[in-house]
Amino acid sequence: MSLSRRWPCETSPRNPLATTAQVGTWRYPDRTSLFAEVEGPCVTKSVGLTGARGEIAVTASMEKLQDAYLGAIAAAAGCELSKPDPDPGLDWTIGHKSKKHSLVRTAKIDVGLKSTCQTGPNDRGEFSFTLQNEHLETLAEPLLYYPRLLVVMVLPREVDAWVWSRNNWMIMRHSMYWVNLRGKATSGREKTNVRVPYKQRLDALELVRILHLVGSGGTP
Repeated sequence: MSLSRRWPCETSPRNPLATTAQVGTWRYPDRTSLFAEVEGPCVTKSVGLTGARGEIAVTASMEKLQDAYLGAIAAAAGCELSKPDPDPGLDWTIGHKSKKHSLVRTAKIDVGLKSTCQTGPNDRGEFSFTLQNEHLETLAEPLLYYPRLLVVMVLPREVDAWVWSRNNWMIMRHSMYWVNLRGKATSGREKTNVRVPYKQRLDALELVRILHLVGSGGTP
């Protein structure tokens, strides 16, 4: 099965976030107002919600956004999401049912989901991410029926830049990237730095490609 990208780059005209400064003829407004305003064809402005945002830790908000982002990708890819039971220290099991799989009808992967604002989106090179050794050992387990992937969401530092909406699109920034850490050994006493390739950006097409590979006996 051949899967190819029609719009591979961040500056694609089909990508509503064509640049960080401008979307079509509409420019991002400043963040001086407290509450969202609507201008033009129902464009929700980026705003500063300090003092108005709910009293929830930023780390908890990051977890909610990464779950929502993965859920959106899974929905577009026609995949099922479920929580591992019992919980082995992983966040999600993703299932993809297709008659085009040559080995199993429903292919599955387990995912450890993390997020960071310590790097920015890119399409070249790698970025470093630090894992607790216990979590790494879970992801690196060599004897597995389903592959386990680390998926890291890269977020803007400003919470107000996470989500943008309009009447015909909504943007969740920035992107998710995946890596298979099977067999990876720990290197620190409590934590280990791992490298995540920018080229392994997770979107609906990439998720379908991975699961068709798994469904045909391959390993991502």
